[in-house]
Amino acid sequence: MIESDGIRGYLLSGDSIYLTDYDMARKRLHQRIEELMKTTVDNDAKQIVTELRNLHTNFEDISDSAIKFKITNNEAS
Repeated sequence: MIESDGIRGYLLSGDSIYLTDYDMARKRLHQRIEELMKTTVDNDAKQIVTELRNLHTNFEDISDSAIKFKITNNEAS
């Protein structure tokens, strides 16, 4: 499963099992980005990996905000 599947599943259903999948996918992607950073020697390629890391961080921030919003709305219902 990819992160976006877990987020989408949770936001649509409210079922927290999707958050478990999201967290697992998130950790795997963090590991892969770090592996890329360690194995990349070319400066241009390192810049691309750094940009990928930054974009992923932005995605996580937006996803976390959406999760918090959903949790807050579920508790208010």
